[in-house]
Amino acid sequence: MTPLLHERQREEIEYFVSKIEREKQKQEFNKFTNFKITFTLSSPICITTPWLNFDSLIGHLMTMESLGREYFVTDKKINLAKYVSSGGLPYGSLWHEEEGLAVPTVSVGYSEEPFEPRVEVLYKRFEGHHASFKGRIRVGSGHFRNFMIRHIYIPIKKVTFFVKGDKEFIYNLLKRNLFALGNDVRVGYGFIKNMSVRDMEKDYSIVMNGKAMRPLPVEFCESYEEVAPLPYKPPYWEKRNVRMCVPPFTRCELKEKWRKYYG
Repeated sequence: MTPLLHERQREEIEYFVSKIEREKQKQEFNKFTNFKITFTLSSPICITTPWLNFDSLIGHLMTMESLGREYFVTDKKINLAKYVSSGGLPYGSLWHEEEGLAVPTVSVGYSEEPFEPRVEVLYKRFEGHHASFKGRIRVGSGHFRNFMIRHIYIPIKKVTFFVKGDKEFIYNLLKRNLFALGNDVRVGYGFIKNMSVRDMEKDYSIVMNGKAMRPLPVEFCESYEEVAPLPYKPPYWEKRNVRMCVPPFTRCELKEKWRKYYG
């Protein structure tokens, strides 16, 4: 990368981060409480990862609101969160001071329905008889190329997320911006029929009934059933966020220090 491009990239980061910081100053969060949000779906969810990360979705929507239409011209390979001041999130964190770890108190998507992931194949094919002109069209490459692509989808009717955070802020953020969950919503996957919020007595965002409810670094755990290298906080594509974690929905017991607060 040339020095000129480095300078342009730095200027872009400063510009977008300043807009996000200004928007953060306008945000006010109320008391954090335990609640769950349940989405009733009118179509299956298409996934590209083993589970849906709700904290990542919240951050995505907050950034979209902060930047407006300019969000769509940001470099998605740059982690803007690294340059934004800490704090200013509508949910809490499980802290491990000795290790410097802060795990969001937001679960991944949970379904009470038994299900098995399925595969669907989508086809794109150029239909020449619809064209307003006559001539040879290249369908082996270029804009009119024919292709088939496989999608993994989950045939469930409801998905639930457990959160310890600002219920009103998160609910209104979702209500303003969210109409579907998962990948490939442009072809009809994951459409939301309705959304409901319910207060909870306990915090199930980290552990529920002896099982992890999100990727959880092993440093928090007294015992666990499985372990794998996983990103434990947003952005989940950032390699620096990968640690040895207990995967969601596997057996896990927190260390005594945190056990009385979660699950």
